Amino acid sequence: MNAHKQFEIFKCILKNRNKISFNVSGNCMKGTIEEGSSIKVSSIDDVQNIKIGDILAVFKHDKYYAHRVVDIIYDYSLSTKEVFILKGDNNFIVDQPVIPKEIIGIIIN
Repeated sequence: MNAHKQFEIFKCILKNRNKISFNVSGNCMKGTIEEGSSIKVSSIDDVQNIKIGDILAVFKHDKYYAHRVVDIIYDYSLSTKEVFILKGDNNFIVDQPVIPKEIIGIIIN
């Protein structure tokens, strides 16, 4: 199954208030989430509820990752959150901006 199809299935599962578990590979979140550990992802009802410090599961450029929200860019004309800036706790630079449709859910454990 290709990654895009898998992403759509994950979104459907979460939409029904279920949770998804992933095994972590990599050290980007070392100290918070250790390599080889399991994380649980829950749906986000409204991106307006996302706040700085939350850890989001994201699908971007055919890759899955879970990084912390370090900034939120607002569209003040619409009073909505438009873009999220994420960064792995163990990384030196921020990720490319994430838009709401790339967000799988929020890490809950």
